[in-house]
Amino acid sequence: MVGHNTATSDLASRWCSAQPRSVIWTNGRWIPLRPGAGYQQSGYGPEITLAHELATRLPDGDELGIVKVAEPGTSLNHHWNPENRGQLFDSLVEQTRAAMQSGPVRLWGLLWLQGEADSADADSAQAYADNYQKFIHKLRACLGAPGLPVITGLVNLNTETHPHSERVRHALRHCQLPATQFTSCADLELHNDGEHLTPKSLGKLARRFAYKLSEAANPTELAVRRWLWSGENYHAWYEGPVACPDNAVVSFPYAEKGDASEMPPFGQQNFSKAKTPTVYIRFRTADWFQSYEAFDLSWAIRKGLGQECNLVTYGVSMGGYGALLLSGTLKAKKVIAIAPQFTIDRAVFPWEHRWSWAAKYIGRFIHNIDACISPTAEKHIFFDGLSADRRHVAAFKTDQSWHLTNLPNASHQIMRFLKETGTLTTLMQDWFVDGPPVKLLHEQTRQARRSSQIYLLTRAKTSGPRWPSVANQALDLCEAIGGPKARIATKREQLAKLHNSKPTSENLKN
Repeated sequence: MVGHNTATSDLASRWCSAQPRSVIWTNGRWIPLRPGAGYQQSGYGPEITLAHELATRLPDGDELGIVKVAEPGTSLNHHWNPENRGQLFDSLVEQTRAAMQSGPVRLWGLLWLQGEADSADADSAQAYADNYQKFIHKLRACLGAPGLPVITGLVNLNTETHPHSERVRHALRHCQLPATQFTSCADLELHNDGEHLTPKSLGKLARRFAYKLSEAANPTELAVRRWLWSGENYHAWYEGPVACPDNAVVSFPYAEKGDASEMPPFGQQNFSKAKTPTVYIRFRTADWFQSYEAFDLSWAIRKGLGQECNLVTYGVSMGGYGALLLSGTLKAKKVIAIAPQFTIDRAVFPWEHRWSWAAKYIGRFIHNIDACISPTAEKHIFFDGLSADRRHVAAFKTDQSWHLTNLPNASHQIMRFLKETGTLTTLMQDWFVDGPPVKLLHEQTRQARRSSQIYLLTRAKTSGPRWPSVANQALDLCEAIGGPKARIATKREQLAKLHNSKPTSENLKN
């Protein structure tokens, strides 16, 4: 990919100048693509011919942008290994994010040609299949692009100096990850070193890459992406069908233990499928946004989308807290907060033990959430009034802009309850207009609640102390729809112990 032993003398004059509608990322900016551009002071790789082939397939007015990260003699087992910090993988992620932060882009794909060093070492070749899949998975996660197309060249090497090359090729040919393809290099001429492609072969490989990439994805159908924030604890990016949307969702993450900076962002699968303009936020540590960086993040999001864009903030649990907390600085038009907390500060709510693992390192909450919530935003709060969440909701200073929706026996796992009742799509209707349609949601969840394991298990728990027959009926129904047998048995034993009776399966009917 670097371009071994290449010079402009190998090229016709028309290839030596800046290529039309093509740029390359270098030193924090886009510059016209030409031989010697970028970090290479001379020579070229397959990018020159690649740009010529791909730029002509773009709509009028669009440019092809290339982020090239390549060094000779590198190993996937070491230099490109995501676990080895400060190496080439980190450079690839950082440079791509920086390019995305410079303005809206469409990520067309990754072109990968590597494996020479691994083909010379038995251990590296043995680990190549696993390392390759980890590399692709981690790169897609870091860029927030789970379906990023990957086109790989099958290295063609001198078997005397690279005796394990067939094992590396086998790993690439049989990769099971979606949206991955390979192209052969078997007929491409090598230099006398038996390892590097000749200038003519680089051109042939570039055309094959271009064909495969065009076959994998139509660039006009790819989502527009723009990186908006990279900070100490958070990063965020925009994804949608257009660069400057009139409306957008800001999706806040729920709490997870450990580093969650590479987890799939909350709601991405649904929003991407619906082509909803969305900003996704991820964190390294679940701190309930108790930092000033959280507000810097929100200002960066608002600046990136423009002051005229109507925003809907959305989140569950900790994400619901964040959707409310930052609604003011984001100038949100609407808030959708599901089972949000008022605080998990033990000095304020000593009874709240559900997130004690986070409360210990967060300590005192530094933000006054009531003062931060947008007073003009339309706020829709969904919660189970029979759960501890009711005490959080009751602590907010509410007015006519608040719309509280009680979903009894949905527990804190309201999202799972909505999925099990098939009503999640109803919740997500018309957010940019008059939605969500709360009345319709109530009707649908009531009709379908007996198809939800969460509802039935929670109903058994809440009714057990006073109405054991109702609790057993709920457990019977849960068992009938394939609920967790061990958990159901445990709850039956708890009911029997509570009422000094034997565990039963009553299967009562209303």
